[in-house]
Amino acid sequence: MDQEFRKRWHPHNHRHPHHPRHPHHNNRTGGIVLIIIGILFLLHRIPQTAALIPHWFFSWPVLLIAIGIFVGIKNGFRSFGWVIPILIGAYALLYEHNLISLNLRPYALPIGLIVIGICVVLKRNRKSYLRKFYEEQRASPQEEVDPTDNSINISSIFGSVEKNVFTKDFKGGTITSVFGGSQINLTQSDIQGGVAVIDVSIIFGGVDIVIPANWTLKNEISVVFGGIEDGRTTAPNQADSGKTLILKGNILFGGIEIKSY
Repeated sequence: MDQEFRKRWHPHNHRHPHHPRHPHHNNRTGGIVLIIIGILFLLHRIPQTAALIPHWFFSWPVLLIAIGIFVGIKNGFRSFGWVIPILIGAYALLYEHNLISLNLRPYALPIGLIVIGICVVLKRNRKSYLRKFYEEQRASPQEEVDPTDNSINISSIFGSVEKNVFTKDFKGGTITSVFGGSQINLTQSDIQGGVAVIDVSIIFGGVDIVIPANWTLKNEISVVFGGIEDGRTTAPNQADSGKTLILKGNILFGGIEIKSY
């Protein structure tokens, strides 16, 4: 019974929730979303088909809802950050069209502070639970799962995230930044397989990534009204380590800065 249980939940048979999803799937999702938005916007501009698209469809509340859905899809709906823009957008849309009469604007600031406080408490409790769980697993001599987190799954929505990565078998991961910023330090990490892939989705946000000076960087990101700045300092006669970091994904009104020390 014990052998059957460990076989079933062995890391090679059961995907760890922090392992990154396939980057090509994420890229296709972002591309399909942009295509759909472009088609709808085109139909709205053509006089013969303008009546097919409601005028409110391109309002800022709908944009917030779309951002929330997009972020949720990118992160597999694992965190609750995507819920906030959806709730704000849905309320604003209903209120502007007189479908609800409750005016929450005078209470926006205190409600926002309460929501942020709840998110901070839940995030801290979740980290404490995960830390306790991993410590218990390491203490068990029968546990075969390596608790080392060799991938990243970062989501910053209307806020900032700082992450230091120490794994010596970095695989890659996902970074989502919507009206927020992220700072990822990879200088203490290493790539065993030769290649690591990070899939990024940036909408009105920014990401700073610090990588070792001897890593090779390959950029495959699609940028719309944004930019990617390579601020690395290249030392003369720097030996090639054979480690390659590939950046994939989409940037819309945002940017990435790559650094090395």
